[in-house]
Amino acid sequence: MKILFLHELDIREHKGGAEQTSLAIVRKGKSLGHTIDYHIGVPDSIPKGYDMLFILTLNADYERMLQFYRGLPGLGIPYVKIDCAFDFIPSRLPPEDGAAPEEWNAVFRPFYESAAAVCFMSPAQRDRYWEYFDRNVIEPSIIIPPPVDTSVFKIDYDVERKENQWIYTGGFKKHKGVDEVLQWADAHRDKKVLMVGGGRYRPMKLPNIEILDQVDTPELVRLYNESRGYVHIPHNFDCAPRTTIEAYLCGCELHLGPKDGNLSFQFDWRDRDGMRAVIADAPASFWRQLGRVMS
Repeated sequence: MKILFLHELDIREHKGGAEQTSLAIVRKGKSLGHTIDYHIGVPDSIPKGYDMLFILTLNADYERMLQFYRGLPGLGIPYVKIDCAFDFIPSRLPPEDGAAPEEWNAVFRPFYESAAAVCFMSPAQRDRYWEYFDRNVIEPSIIIPPPVDTSVFKIDYDVERKENQWIYTGGFKKHKGVDEVLQWADAHRDKKVLMVGGGRYRPMKLPNIEILDQVDTPELVRLYNESRGYVHIPHNFDCAPRTTIEAYLCGCELHLGPKDGNLSFQFDWRDRDGMRAVIADAPASFWRQLGRVMS
């Protein structure tokens, strides 16, 4: 197939979770013989010659995105919506807001209903979409776990694990649960908690907290490996934070809040080798599921 991938950022340059997930999908697709081109932002028109569109996130220009979504079902080209968040909810509204804006039914319902498939990052994320829309609007769906690079995020037996050290990473943002992690650290003063990330929000300083700005991947792997555990207590529902999987693959114990979408997978968390195989297979699983949808 010849596929046009639409996103508001260049997934080859930006390293957020959504971009890393999409890049893993694209790389696997190219290895299977598909041609995949990129377009940054909402296109003025769809160039001829493409068999399918992949749509990640286009809501930087919300009104222009709405206009594009309105017209897309009538163009006759199959499209897959890859949802790494709740893209049908304007950023001005929290995900828990129960009052549906008018455009949900006018724009998003026909947009999702006409999609060839919708790709979710966890069963819990899909289930929450079922709460907003009728189940048949969202199906068929594809669900994959975070496609973390298992050749990079793994246990390093040469690194000594510090029994009292725990780690949080994922950005200093309220919706990510930074305040909840601080509360946990305050209640566990016997533990040193590394808080790794960036953002304008700066966590309150506690004597057992060490704040680190963004670190590169090798350093992050080392920090995971020297920490006994990983703590993540999202304030808002988090579809499937890849940092949870990264830390787990590096041997960390997990202390997770109920809004971590990874908990909705039927994983056997006791079987780290089995989990590694499932995570490594995620990009291939996407293409297998898409093949079944399109057959």
